Amino acid sequence: SPAPGGEVQLTAPKGSAPKTKEQKRREAEARNRAYAALKNHRKRIAQLDEQMERDNARMEELLAMMADPDFYVNEDASSDAIAEHAKLKQRLAAAEEEWFTLTEELETEMARQQEQA
Repeated sequence: SPAPGGEVQLTAPKGSAPKTKEQKRREAEARNRAYAALKNHRKRIAQLDEQMERDNARMEELLAMMADPDFYVNEDASSDAIAEHAKLKQRLAAAEEEWFTLTEELETEMARQQEQA
């Protein structure tokens, strides 16, 4: 609406006060924290992908060795391989669980950020 003197006065829509510097700063900090968290999640997910790929390859090697009946002739070697297989199996299960959790958190945070954009 024109103010006295013919100037147009710009006003914020009713119910929305202009953001203070403090509000803007807090929002920027929150965005930066969210970005950093997403970056860390992506990095860890990539690390887990590589680890799971290596562990799965080693599991395949161990399973192939254990499928050979002659493998069990040397008890020390066979028991070491069986123990390594069991350890890898546990490590893979833990890595997969962490991978799923991080992926879910990443997708949730990305969706939340899109809603705010």
